[in-house]
Amino acid sequence: AIKVVKSGLFSPQALQRFDVERRALAIMNHPAIARVYEAGATPSLEPYFVMEYVSGPPISTYCNQKSLSVRARVELMIKVCEGVQHAHQNAIIHRDLKPSNILVTEVDGQPVPRIIDFGIAKSVEPSRPEGETNSFTQVGGILGTLGYMSPEQSDPGIVNVDTRTDVYS
Repeated sequence: AIKVVKSGLFSPQALQRFDVERRALAIMNHPAIARVYEAGATPSLEPYFVMEYVSGPPISTYCNQKSLSVRARVELMIKVCEGVQHAHQNAIIHRDLKPSNILVTEVDGQPVPRIIDFGIAKSVEPSRPEGETNSFTQVGGILGTLGYMSPEQSDPGIVNVDTRTDVYS
């Protein structure tokens, strides 16, 4: 799959979020997280990255289509949680976990979840130089999908969400 920032969307915030997503995916290596293979710019200087194409439906659709038992659904969610934990161990908060951002493909007949779309991810690296920000969230702005976000993420006055927001989602 190829993700490109179109020239009409070249706002500084869009480019920063795109770069955060590219860097986040590049540092992670987990079977439950889609992989990035390459990044660059088109001849017209539109940034892009090439990532793993995940051929499969959202996790909720997959579970319903396959009539998975409660046990099988929990086992699938454990794999998702392991992927989210991997992101957190790499100082990345996804901030938009929802069924459509967790696709399920089958490998050797077994369901394998892939977390995608780190487009509003937040880096929580403590080692940034003074004054350099890890987050591109603006105070008063809400990023994410309301039906899945934690209460603190949906409060425009709170800027410092942490890994608990992904756990909630």
